Amino acid sequence: MFPSTSNFEGRSGFAVEQDSDRYHLQINNVQRDDSGTYWCNMIETNWHHNSETALLTVIPLLPEYKPSCNIYPSRPRVGETVSFKCTLSERDPPSLLTWFESTSSDAIQIEDKTEVNPGETYAVERELTESDNMREFTCVAGPHLNGPNCSITPLQIPTTVLISPSHLTLLEHQNATFTCDLKSTPQQLADRYEWRVFLVDKGDVKVNRDTVQNLDGRFKLDQNGQTLQIIDVTPGEFNFSQIRCIAFQDSTPTISINDSLLFVLPLPTATPKTTIVSANETFTDK
Repeated sequence: MFPSTSNFEGRSGFAVEQDSDRYHLQINNVQRDDSGTYWCNMIETNWHHNSETALLTVIPLLPEYKPSCNIYPSRPRVGETVSFKCTLSERDPPSLLTWFESTSSDAIQIEDKTEVNPGETYAVERELTESDNMREFTCVAGPHLNGPNCSITPLQIPTTVLISPSHLTLLEHQNATFTCDLKSTPQQLADRYEWRVFLVDKGDVKVNRDTVQNLDGRFKLDQNGQTLQIIDVTPGEFNFSQIRCIAFQDSTPTISINDSLLFVLPLPTATPKTTIVSANETFTDK
């Protein structure tokens, strides 16, 4: 008989029973280690004979409950080594735990599978890089990828868009220039930029590569729209206006976290020249 009888030591419900010339092996509460090939060996004086073999395969119980995931430190930064911890539910049987990292096309296993007991934790360490930003890591319980799982995203550095200058004061008929700056981790270039100019009591003007040609030459954009120029500003049209930028990456928009303010002052008027004359002279005021 295989596996060895040591597999059954201390187990209740294990017995070999005889029924006439038949012998029956009964195994209660089977375990995964009980899987194997079994046969009966008949022994008589100066003679023995092995029976045909029988294959026993014990399918392990699969976990039913989600494991729990956490990281340490809880708010890591790029360059830090973090510990990903996955804890098997206490209500599940002993099970495999596996860590995966998500990519744009598939899930990649990052460490070997490890079997743990209920309530135990499987931890892996990883030094975070910029490419890990917004990347999800998933721990799966059981032998299959679609088993109960939990996920964490250790780096969550948002993409931001800033306008410079944050405010600008000009005299009328000057040109106003604003620049849009996108910051992402890892750093990437924007595909294009668009602008909104909010005019007091006049709604907003959309300025992009498609509309700029139809705005009477009042606006100019550089090649990808990162820099906006407003030509010949006047107080009546642009004073107290707000400037907003939108950056696009793979058709995904990110709106600037600040609106720049534009103040336009009228040109100073010349001070009249006053001449004081004697009673016998003519008074002039030019």
